[in-house]
Amino acid sequence: MCARREGGGRPGLEARSEGVVEFDVERKIAAPADRIWRILTDAAGYADWDNGIVRIEGEIEEGATVRIWADDEATTIRIVDLARNERMTWQRRGRLGRTIGTRTFELQERPDGTTDVRIQDVATGKAARQRSEREADARATFVAFADALKRHAESTF
Repeated sequence: MCARREGGGRPGLEARSEGVVEFDVERKIAAPADRIWRILTDAAGYADWDNGIVRIEGEIEEGATVRIWADDEATTIRIVDLARNERMTWQRRGRLGRTIGTRTFELQERPDGTTDVRIQDVATGKAARQRSEREADARATFVAFADALKRHAESTF
């Protein structure tokens, strides 16, 4: 489900302040955290389960720079935080080196073997303005990513 965030707007979208837009989605996945972690950190495998990604160049490890290709467009991200089976944070930077987007994945395994997954994406500056202009499409893409992760984790291994 998409969480409704304080600050108004539609579920899954929060305008925290001027120039900041946040998407937040949570899924309960019937798979252990280590299975989900392997999926999230397997750069070569993303194109197999996420319809929005054509390929990823680079290794998903802390401090690494990775290029993500969606259709004919590439985005460069840096992996800034990695805590195995618990948390991973990616950052996108603009031309002047300012952070324009941060995506955080949080995993919490439950005693019954399921895992609660929260994915949060915060865009700032120009990226936030662009996302606000195409809110419905951006939100749908974000939710589709979480749903695809859930389907893949529950149907593999």
